[in-house]
Amino acid sequence: MSSKSRFLKAISVTEFTGVLDGVDIVAPGKERLPLANLVGRVLSDDVWSDIDVPSFPKSSVDGYALKARSTFGANEGKPVSCRVVGTVEMGRPPPAAVAGEADCMYVPTGGPVPEGADAVVKVEFTRATGTGGDELLVFQAVVPGDGVVAAGSDIRKGGMLLRKGSHVTSPRAGVLAAAGVTSAWAFKRVRVGLFSTGNEIVEPGKPLGAGKIYDVNSTTLAAMLESAGCAVTFHGILADEMAALERAFMTILDQSDAVICTGGTSKGRGDLMPSVIAQNPATTLQVHGVRVKPGKPIIMAIVGGKPVFVLPGNPVSAAMTVSRLVRPALRRWNHLPPERRVAIKARVTERVYSEFGRLELKPAVLDRGADGSWSAVPASKGSETITTLIDADGYFEIPENVEIVERDTVVDVIPFS
Repeated sequence: MSSKSRFLKAISVTEFTGVLDGVDIVAPGKERLPLANLVGRVLSDDVWSDIDVPSFPKSSVDGYALKARSTFGANEGKPVSCRVVGTVEMGRPPPAAVAGEADCMYVPTGGPVPEGADAVVKVEFTRATGTGGDELLVFQAVVPGDGVVAAGSDIRKGGMLLRKGSHVTSPRAGVLAAAGVTSAWAFKRVRVGLFSTGNEIVEPGKPLGAGKIYDVNSTTLAAMLESAGCAVTFHGILADEMAALERAFMTILDQSDAVICTGGTSKGRGDLMPSVIAQNPATTLQVHGVRVKPGKPIIMAIVGGKPVFVLPGNPVSAAMTVSRLVRPALRRWNHLPPERRVAIKARVTERVYSEFGRLELKPAVLDRGADGSWSAVPASKGSETITTLIDADGYFEIPENVEIVERDTVVDVIPFS
């Protein structure tokens, strides 16, 4: 496909998604990470267990370990008598085996079952008698295996714990810990170089002169990109000067697996990023413009084999385009599973007007009524207003061919992740 074929020609969201679906970045490799750093990462290799879990037969109840056959026939009216030969303490091996036919030994929940015992009777079905409680009446019969968790019943030695490609969640990290795993191989995170452009942009904390605004996008987008599994490096605010912008862009590209910047996407005299990308001989694909609101002037290019996104400078536009258009691809490149954001059906509280020919992403506040149904209160501010997303719980989509969404129309509100 020609690098000029899609330049300055708005395409549909479906077409844009199709373009991204065909893009794969060079795999960044893998790294061995300690267990504490594995949550949120994706395994690059299978992980196997070196031990049985549990590594010993343990009791699932507080009770007495014994030979099950010694209780056969026991009931509330006709208990059987056993001899208490010891007590198991947590974290220590049993003091002796249950050798005699009528021997028993107290075992707490989770404690090791002594050799010779094949069942544990619950303490509530027993009563201690005799001098010093060394005799026990058992009022319930048990069968072999009752009250016992067999060694290796949870995890077998040599068994697979997690497969390659598994997303390590907190519970999955717990499984690794249970098997004594201290580290594992994981895919390296995609390195995203992030920067802002614009002579009017100022780093937060610095003096704000006339005509200047603070950089909102770097903070917002860095958090969104990191939540998509990326390793983000912010390269600062670049001025709208062609030669300097070209040099900085190539340096950032060289240090990154993907590049994202905000500002300079339109056709104004100060919007230089389209020219920086179009004139680069390493550019093989360009999309400049997607029929979406907000976010129409988004640029996506492949430069030197690496994906480059130039997002609109308006904070809401930048955030919404990342959420709807860019994050799915970033998650895929990071080997993460697709996001499972379940849409909430809600009735729109007021009539909403939309621009024909563009898919609109309309932020909304969700409100739940006494009957359990949801209402969607559309955001009243535009993409140029920073506070638009402060209270929004998600957004609903208005198709390209719809100009009016009537009040009480049921829409699918997609929660923000």
